[in-house]
Amino acid sequence: MTVKAARTQGSTYGSVEQIFFRMLSPGVQIQGLPYTFSPSIDELIANFAASPVGVYQTTLTIGQNECQDSVVLTLTVVP
Repeated sequence: MTVKAARTQGSTYGSVEQIFFRMLSPGVQIQGLPYTFSPSIDELIANFAASPVGVYQTTLTIGQNECQDSVVLTLTVVP
């Protein structure tokens, strides 16, 4: 994704979250389930503000207790 596209598509917490959700395979359901990003979306936004070009990686964990799964999601931002 270009810096311009990232600034346009990822201007809010919710829109950044959606960028990462769109990376999931079709059919993956998250609605109604607890989930976390590590590092958090706020941390990714702060990193982007400091230096937009780069690789942004987060681990999305969906579910709770023994019934959970995680995936590493990576977004590369180019000039």
